[in-house]
Amino acid sequence: MADLLIEHLKTKGTEHSDLSLLVNQWGFDQKIIPKALQSIGSLFPHFSRHDESHSKQILINIERILGKENIANLTATDTWLILESAYWHDIGMVVPQNDLKEAFSDPDFRHYIDSIVTDKNHHLNEFCSNFNNENLIDSFQFMGSPIEATDNFRQLMAEWFRRKHANRAEQTVNTPWESAGISSPRTELIPKRLFRILGQICALHGANFKEIVGENGLPYKEAGLGQEDCHPRFVACMLRIGDLLDLDDNRFCPVMKKIAGDSRPSLSKAHEDKHAAIRHLRIDKDRIEVTAECSSVDSYLESYKWFEWLKQETQAQMSLWQEIAPSRSFGLLPTLGNIQVKLSGQQQVLSEGERPQFKLDSEQAIKLLQGSNLYASKFACIRELLQNAVDATLISVWLRNKNKISCEKWKDPSDPEVKNVIGNEAIEISLKEMGECPKENENSLWELTIKDNGTGFSIKDFSYLLSISSSSKNKTKKDIVDSMPEWMKPSGAFGIGFQSSFILADKVSITSKSLFTNECSHAELYNPLGEKEGLALLKSLPNDISTQHGSEVKIIFSLKKIATSWSISLHREPSVKSMILDNHDPNLDESFPFESARIADLIVDFAKHSPIRINGHYKAKDQKAMPLYIKGEEKKGYFIDLGGEQVELLFYPTSRFSRVKTLYRGQEFDSGNIRFLFADITINLLSGKAGAWLSINRDEINKEASAKLIQVIENSLFHISEKLVGNLKANQESSDVKEEFKIHFSLFLNAMALMDSSNNPWEKLSDDFNRFGKFWLKYEVADKALDEYLSGELLKIGEKNLNGDNVSNCNIYLGSNPDDDDLIKCLVFKEWQVRYGVNTIEVIESDDFKNQKTDLVYCCTKQKPSQPYNNNALLSALMKANSKSNSNTRFLLPPLIGFESLVLDKSTTLNAHYLFDTGVGDYEYMLLPHLFTTPKGRYSTEGIIFVSEEKLDKFCEWIKPKLKNMLTEAEIKEKYDELIKYIDALMAESPYKDKWFKLLAK
Repeated sequence: MADLLIEHLKTKGTEHSDLSLLVNQWGFDQKIIPKALQSIGSLFPHFSRHDESHSKQILINIERILGKENIANLTATDTWLILESAYWHDIGMVVPQNDLKEAFSDPDFRHYIDSIVTDKNHHLNEFCSNFNNENLIDSFQFMGSPIEATDNFRQLMAEWFRRKHANRAEQTVNTPWESAGISSPRTELIPKRLFRILGQICALHGANFKEIVGENGLPYKEAGLGQEDCHPRFVACMLRIGDLLDLDDNRFCPVMKKIAGDSRPSLSKAHEDKHAAIRHLRIDKDRIEVTAECSSVDSYLESYKWFEWLKQETQAQMSLWQEIAPSRSFGLLPTLGNIQVKLSGQQQVLSEGERPQFKLDSEQAIKLLQGSNLYASKFACIRELLQNAVDATLISVWLRNKNKISCEKWKDPSDPEVKNVIGNEAIEISLKEMGECPKENENSLWELTIKDNGTGFSIKDFSYLLSISSSSKNKTKKDIVDSMPEWMKPSGAFGIGFQSSFILADKVSITSKSLFTNECSHAELYNPLGEKEGLALLKSLPNDISTQHGSEVKIIFSLKKIATSWSISLHREPSVKSMILDNHDPNLDESFPFESARIADLIVDFAKHSPIRINGHYKAKDQKAMPLYIKGEEKKGYFIDLGGEQVELLFYPTSRFSRVKTLYRGQEFDSGNIRFLFADITINLLSGKAGAWLSINRDEINKEASAKLIQVIENSLFHISEKLVGNLKANQESSDVKEEFKIHFSLFLNAMALMDSSNNPWEKLSDDFNRFGKFWLKYEVADKALDEYLSGELLKIGEKNLNGDNVSNCNIYLGSNPDDDDLIKCLVFKEWQVRYGVNTIEVIESDDFKNQKTDLVYCCTKQKPSQPYNNNALLSALMKANSKSNSNTRFLLPPLIGFESLVLDKSTTLNAHYLFDTGVGDYEYMLLPHLFTTPKGRYSTEGIIFVSEEKLDKFCEWIKPKLKNMLTEAEIKEKYDELIKYIDALMAESPYKDKWFKLLAK
């Protein structure tokens, strides 16, 4: 117990009637506050003690530091402030239920949640990723049990209130009843001024030391009660050092540890081990010594960090002790003796106070960000700098116009009012040749200038820019971005892409005026890997009211006067590169600035899909300036809000299939070979962070996002197709829609309907459109509509040979465009069986079967054949399957006569392909035992076909529960053995004999 300080206060209370009021106030608070502190354990059971025992230990530590003589010199008000602050300083950890509810509406709470979500290693990451403060049940349902959910919620809120507890303590000191239901008396007998000072002392116990002695900190001296003074700064310093020294090994409560359970955070366990590690502790007016021997690296690091705080605090107080101590008679603070922490046993650290772990060398990291390993081109910075200008402009547009247009209209970028506002903005770009490079005669200097009317930079913003990807820590900007419509938000963190500028130039100059602070400034930023090692020269400029907000970014770089290598498409569209090439005279011209033309074309490509207009000019030496924005016929896309995703979709049905063009917020990226039949598709992703969709260089899809991208494309296509079907049905008589469009759209819908997926919504949509009209029947093959072919008595469809020969006498030859032709074939088969009955298609071999041609002929008849394929067709199909397999595959086919017992149950679904593309029908299927493998080797076109005894045993065991008929494994194997021999016998008599047995592995 802090007997010395309490007795001293009581003694001083007898010296003056006013001072007795302090004794009485303390008498109340000494009994009332501990009751409130007892509740801290309900939210903070995983913390060390913050109850009365902690307050008492702080006071004992202060008594040890001051000694009896100095305590005797304390004024009553100083003594009262010391006692009260030791008890009140952690009262902010008392959290009433209303405070929990109000935390959810605090904007900073959302930032707090987001910071945990972005930290994938945080123990609350999963909980926060699903956290919904409007419906906590949603947050809890993802947890393994109610206990786990409760623990996670408690730990989340405990950390939130821990961060705020010092300021909350100040509020509670001033309004104890209203804030926490504490009936500490507040009367006019003790001035509110002194309680406010007490509150400030409590608030500053966790602040930076400079805040105590700074301009807005605590006063050195203040009028106390009666005739005496008090010294708030001194009291605050005593509280801080007494708090830091509550280090002993009894700080954690065993009961609270049991309540917290084994799921308490690792940091809590590290702090417990830190206290348990104390081996020596000396605290008196002459000396402070602490040694600790830690059993784990984590507790070692926490101890080291805590001891460093103790050193810094003591040294800071010592350096200003004359401005802190009430008088010279107090002498000096105790000196610091041996303050040491070490690991127990044979454990070692590599550097004192540092976690032994892998580290990323900062210079190598910057080399990676600037290097060719990351960016495909040294000109990638052009796109990055332009994107930064667009992002800054969009934020500025939002801030200046958000209240002028309704929220509903802002949600749609195609709304006329929104388009008008954005259409008034522009980014100005200039690319011009400056002259010969002084150090490199074969090079010319070029200057690129990008000027926007965006948010600009304040001096503080430059600090974010200089730290890679730290703009995400800019809370002011983040709050603004969070309030913006999703399609309008910046694409990602500003800073990573900016580093790419130094691939091209050694210096970037920025002249700016901040929209937020009106600061005008100029910055010269140097390459971190260059001669000036990342130096940043910043200076303020006069604040001219006529200067518009925004930034002007300028880089100067050298390019070859005469390009030594270049390439350009033979089927090129008009471009700056083509103009330079077409006008170049290799004999008369002293320069061939092809590289600069590439940059100019990059700017033009960026401008095509930029939400902000780009006005650019290109000026080569001795040539006229030319505009860079080539405005072609703009195709209008559809803005689609899918709930979780927003996209702009450009969709037009065509007679072919083509690769989908994918963009993220206007900039194209490689998404792989995503294709859809009978459609030209461009999709612009307008939601989500760049990192969620793209690789770090933004050139290609993030592999983890590929499946999601395909789903978003399909959902967007379905959304638009539904509307188109409705519009076409509603305007049947309209001549505005071309017949060609209806034919291709009909083909597209049918192609999507044939996708192999359960509950395919396209099937219903396609059927709905087909009832309106089967326009695909008007599609022409060999100058004849499909409907005409379907109206004959017999329809023979042949596969076009690889060399283009038509080796059989057929009505239609398909195969030159496999994807398109396969769809046409499926549609024809489906329609034929609708008209003339199911299973009316027979597959036969080609006329050139004897020459090992594997082409098949599909005969559509009006009568059902006895077998859907003949033996020669089976052999041809088997050989064809082996040569075209893209992965290890087994095949399904209608059962051969005599092998019906191997038919699969209709409910069975398998990862297997159909051997014959006969489309719909009422066939039963069997699974062949042969495993067709992918071709081995670079020049191989055929794989091995496995039917080994060992594989067959496993195959029969696996297929047994999937068969329609109940057979024993022995019966199944016997039948499959018979099937294998039957196929081998057919092959032995066929032109494929030698090839088949060469490929067969038994």
